[in-house]
Amino acid sequence: MLVTHYAIPLADAQLDEIRARIRVIGPDFDVLPGLAAKLFLLASDAPCYALYYLWNTPEALHDFLEGPRFAALCERFGRPELMHSLTRASSLPFAPGQRLDVAPSTGTPVRGDVLLDDLRLGGRTVLRSAAHGRFEVVYVAGPHNLPATSS
Repeated sequence: MLVTHYAIPLADAQLDEIRARIRVIGPDFDVLPGLAAKLFLLASDAPCYALYYLWNTPEALHDFLEGPRFAALCERFGRPELMHSLTRASSLPFAPGQRLDVAPSTGTPVRGDVLLDDLRLGGRTVLRSAAHGRFEVVYVAGPHNLPATSS
């Protein structure tokens, strides 16, 4: 699957504002066509708003980049530099409140790791749950949040 990532540097004072923003906009992404999952992450050590999108198809990514959600983000923060990776993961198995680290992969993956193959520079990055990880998972968007429909 295709992963898109970008990070937006913040001022310390913006962390609470962004956390509140995520609570408002996060559920809107649960119904975004073609999106398998989206991680909303915050780091307070060097304040940062980081996002990871897991796409079912490249067309869904194109639609997002040409649509109103990405336009609103660019208007507010400026257009971020997008990084794209491939993964064999079919989900982003993290939960709100969890901490995680993002780092170059240097060894055998552990259960729960999400490995990302960098399309531009080569190499591999791992998203890994870590008790004292840099990032807090604030919200995980995706169809998994929607109520089950009966057939």
